[in-house]
This record gives sequence, structure tokens and C-alpha cells, in this order.
Amino acid sequence: MIFMFQKLGLKDIFTEIWYRKFIIIGLAVVAVICAVLSVFIGNSSKNNTHNESKTVYTKTILVNIDAKNKSPYYDMIGQSQKLRASYLASCKTEYFAKYVQENIVSESPIGEILVAQNEEKSKVPDQNIAAIMDALVFESINDSTSIKLSFKCNDDIIGEQILNSLIPYMENVLQEKLGEATFVEIDRSSYTEEIVQVNGVSKTQVIKDIIVKTIILAIAFEFIYLAAVLLIVIFVPKVHTVEDIKAYFEVPVWEKK
Repeated sequence: MIFMFQKLGLKDIFTEIWYRKFIIIGLAVVAVICAVLSVFIGNSSKNNTHNESKTVYTKTILVNIDAKNKSPYYDMIGQSQKLRASYLASCKTEYFAKYVQENIVSESPIGEILVAQNEEKSKVPDQNIAAIMDALVFESINDSTSIKLSFKCNDDIIGEQILNSLIPYMENVLQEKLGEATFVEIDRSSYTEEIVQVNGVSKTQVIKDIIVKTIILAIAFEFIYLAAVLLIVIFVPKVHTVEDIKAYFEVPVWEKK
């Protein structure tokens, strides 16, 4: 057996793997089947409700900020952009979320109506305020003097009220602190999206879960199988070619020409 170890090479390993290629493909298929069953069985055990669809509203508003009392000796647009940056930073804080919570009447907490979008979660202790901050996305528009607010929600009317609250907040709360400006709404959009849920879980999430579990299971199955192949090659070596006979047994071999 020792001389077998000495003659063992990568070629032997790859040859064994190639001879068993259909087993590798089969294991990948098994991984997919196991992942699908695992996801659907797991979701069924968590929630026995029927499939349902939920309407999500995507809201967007674009507000232009033009600084008042601009100095004629400096870049006019630059002055408005600098003021815009201050308003943008202030809108991203918890104070606008509190303004929304205090000025919009809703049967449910505003945070439960909104859909979280921001990857970096807010660390504000108040969960409702934190949920509002996690849902509202504020952006500056390239080299313009505009601010864009966008978010997703489950209530069309509440969503419109949040859009309507942005300019009053800047006029009545921020203007005195940051500097006088003129606020003009230049665009507003709203569109609906039907999200189908399977036992309370969206189809998108189901697909993601299946993909992740398939990858994990496939890697695990293939790793175990390749380890088994390696052990077979080491302890039960096979002779596949004339070169193998020459290498393993070191005897002359007659080859038909």
C-alpha cells in the first residue's frame, strides 16, 4: 500500500471525480430538493394561514430649496446647495420622525405602516420613531438644490400625509434655525405594488431562502462526497491507464501498436 501512496497524484483524484460526475450532479439536484422542502415545511410550521397579497405604496416627493437673502458676491446656486445640505441633514434626524408621529393621526403606529428600507438601523430608543427613520429615505439630487424623500408604506392616505408634512416641517421648524428659504414641490409620484405572501412570507423571501439553503446544502454534500472520493483514491486505488500500470507496478508493459 505504501507504494500506492507514493504514486498518488492529482490526476488520480480528478480521474475518480470525473468517473463519478453524475453523482456530483445528482447531489446538487438533491440539495435543491432538500432546500425547497425545508423552506416550505419551515414556513408551514410557522404560519398556517393561506397565501395572501398585500398592497405596498411607494411614495416620492421632490422639493426644491432656494435660499433667501443670497449674497450677489458669491455663487448663487452654491449658496442654495449649502443650505440644502443643512436641511437634508436635519431631515434625517429623529426630529422629523417625531414631527410625523405627532402631526399625523393614525389608528396604528406610523412605524408599523411604513416599510423599513435603510440598511443602517436607527438606534433611537423609541421603537416607533426608529421604525419611521428606518423607512424614510432622504437624498440630494446631484448638483441641484433639491431634496428627495421616498418611502414604502401599507396605507395610501397616511403615505400622502407624510409627503404633505415635509414642506411644513422645513418652513415651520427648520427655517428659523437653518436660514430662510423658499420651498417648492417640483415632483410627486406614487405607485402600488402587489406583494404575494406564502403563509405570511413574501415570494421574494421564499426564493432567497431557497437559494441560500441550496448553496449551503450543495457545498456540504459536495464537500462530504469529495472527501469520500479522496479516501477511495488513497485506500482503494484503481488502475485506469497503461501509464498507471507502469507507475504503480514498475513492470514492462507490452503495448499493441
